[in-house]
Amino acid sequence: MTVKPEQNELDPAALTAPTAAMVKQLEAEKRDLQVARNRALFIDQDSGLLNRRGLAQALKMRAPLDPTGGSTLALISVQLSREQLHNLSADPATHHHVMNQLSQRLGRLCGGELIGAWSDSLLVGITSGFNWAALNDEHHVRLDAIEHALTDSIDVRGVRMRPQLRIGLARPGLDGQLPGQWVSHAQSVALNLAQQQLPLTEALKDSLHATAKRRKLIETGLARALEQNELTLMFQPVQDCATGSICSVEALVRWSHPDLGLIYPVEFVNTAEDSGLTEALGQWVLQHSLSALRSLHEAGFALRCSVNCSPRQFDNPLFAEHCLSSLSVAGLRAGWLEVEVTESSALGNAAATIQSLQRLREAGCSVAMDDFGTGYATLNYLKNLPMDVLKVDRSFVTDIAHNPHSQKIVQAIIDLAHALGLTVQAEGVESTEQMDALLAMGCDRMQGYLLSRPLPLQALLDWLVDQPMRKA
Repeated sequence: MTVKPEQNELDPAALTAPTAAMVKQLEAEKRDLQVARNRALFIDQDSGLLNRRGLAQALKMRAPLDPTGGSTLALISVQLSREQLHNLSADPATHHHVMNQLSQRLGRLCGGELIGAWSDSLLVGITSGFNWAALNDEHHVRLDAIEHALTDSIDVRGVRMRPQLRIGLARPGLDGQLPGQWVSHAQSVALNLAQQQLPLTEALKDSLHATAKRRKLIETGLARALEQNELTLMFQPVQDCATGSICSVEALVRWSHPDLGLIYPVEFVNTAEDSGLTEALGQWVLQHSLSALRSLHEAGFALRCSVNCSPRQFDNPLFAEHCLSSLSVAGLRAGWLEVEVTESSALGNAAATIQSLQRLREAGCSVAMDDFGTGYATLNYLKNLPMDVLKVDRSFVTDIAHNPHSQKIVQAIIDLAHALGLTVQAEGVESTEQMDALLAMGCDRMQGYLLSRPLPLQALLDWLVDQPMRKA
């Protein structure tokens, strides 16, 4: 038996005065709760600095993920040597004083941009003005001044103590794509310099060469990857909370590079845009996602497939027609496709995006807003977007089982979405505690490692055999 996917219709006229008042109230509540939540979760209570979680979040917002090398930011890590850290561990007051002095120095050297405590012995700061594409003697002078300022002696109860430091350097967006990778890279650089007793300026040489080589391989290889099928798709299952059955899968693209190994989209999507390959990449993902979906249906699994769409794709007025044509070629009804957009993409070219989404929904596709809560759209903006599903970002789910502020924010989002006739899907569910909390709040769908990691098609087919679901 074929089960027709549900289709939620949002009628803008249904936004009554009480609902509009709810929108404003929930917006204010979301802001207030977020401030309180940030203070509790992201600030180290002893030093007043951003802690690891707060620093990671701040780095994501401050440091653009720019694999093309356009970033002018530098990440500096400052860590006490193991020997000095061991000596200071017996005197917590002195340890705290030394780290406080170092954080103040790092803050001044970074121009007050962004600093935090990655651990009790590791400080991290971001500074701007590094044009990595055109290094010159000024960069060496600047790094030399940073190293000398940080290692200058510190007054400890009237005695001058020279800090023994490992200082590292990394380039956000180039030395990895996540804050943790940047910090790890900077620590590796620091250890290498310490072992060879080299100055910080030496970090510029090998690191830049390796990064430039990697960037060149990605830039020159993406077109070939599309032609020679080096790209691959992974599929993460989504569970219907009401029935416990698997209702859909999300398609996630990966690049199996012959020299660099597995590359995630955050590292090559910008390259696709700069190279004019966005539409080709998007079409590849769509066509192969629908082909895989057809295989799932033929195996008896009546699942919907969600596909992420780039903001650039909505610039093409024929985007919706291309999607519908691909569905026709695959022999699938429009109701089996869910198109995912982010807040930023919806805001970037709102008129074109809304027009394409309206056309797709009229044909029977469903529309989801991905990573809700991480962009700049107000809750009131939701009423103007033709959509069916609101995906709650994983950052709100991480501590939902234990943090009352997170619980209130997610509950407010779920209540508002339901008032607007939207389905709510939680991302990043990794524990039974998170699942239980979301179920109690009335969440409709969820996905995450608790259910399954993203799987290749054949592995997904094998996994689905033992899962409860609706059969085609």
